[in-house]
Amino acid sequence: MTDKLSIFAAFLALLSTLPFLPAEAQDRQAAPTFGILTLVSPIRPSPHELKIEGGGTVMALRTGSGCSGFISEAPEVRLRYTARSPSLLIQVESARDTTLMILMPDGSIACNDDYDGSHPGLLFRQPQSGDYVIWVGVFGGSSRTPAVLRISEAP
Repeated sequence: MTDKLSIFAAFLALLSTLPFLPAEAQDRQAAPTFGILTLVSPIRPSPHELKIEGGGTVMALRTGSGCSGFISEAPEVRLRYTARSPSLLIQVESARDTTLMILMPDGSIACNDDYDGSHPGLLFRQPQSGDYVIWVGVFGGSSRTPAVLRISEAP
């Protein structure tokens, strides 16, 4: 019996060292709360703006991505982007301190906290065409907050 307990304890210890993956903490296939946005370069109007609400009950750090803030299970937006520009800029503006987490078309995760003051943003050089799954997080609790998502092609 002691051997079984030792094996079980070792198994639990091993599980605790495994990273959390976005699919476990977030549902990347879930319908985005604020819809699917299809943009083809060149983006017009630029920046393209969308009113959203960010935040949620999941600590972004749990995704294993190094991201911060509290995010929702479902993404805020799924951006379907056709790249023809040398850059893509995704920013968030809100009265609260917000964060940004993006699942890239290649499956990698990018995140930012303070791109412009306390507003997050990510600038992609030579952006990929495909789906950018976007979560907007907040600091200081799990409540939702109004925000504006801005998407442009920076020079």
